[in-house]
Amino acid sequence: MRLLKPVLVPLLVLPLALLGCTRHTSEPAPSQSAATTSGVAPAPSAAAEVAQVVLGSVELGKSLSPDGDVTSVSTTFRPGEPVYAGVEAASISPGTVIRLDWVGPSGSVGRDDLVVPPGARVITLKAKDTSSWAPGAYRVEVAVGGARVGSKPFTVSQPSA
Repeated sequence: MRLLKPVLVPLLVLPLALLGCTRHTSEPAPSQSAATTSGVAPAPSAAAEVAQVVLGSVELGKSLSPDGDVTSVSTTFRPGEPVYAGVEAASISPGTVIRLDWVGPSGSVGRDDLVVPPGARVITLKAKDTSSWAPGAYRVEVAVGGARVGSKPFTVSQPSA
């Protein structure tokens, strides 16, 4: 009995101690949002954070380095010039589809899909023939795994004389 006493006392006291404890939180009730109770917007989801990282990593340029990185970074191009888009792939799971929609002043001018291969650091896509692109405001819309993450604007200027 002497050996059981040190074991039984804590086992009996612990549930009683837990009954007296209450958890105090400042979490909003299910019908309220965190923004309305604290004045601060809720933190973005992990998917939203990845989307912002992906969109922030998109670079447009006129050429590629030997290792496939976009060089001659620019947001202004002339008709007929190559337009490359590089997307950091480190935060994207292998097997995920990246879609770039090239959109011009009068609508879509092209679409590229690529599946992220294992070990990819950067995914680089080149817009198809740009010689017929009219001057104006363009954008490349980026989707990862079917979810649109945003767009990057660029301009096609008048051809040189």
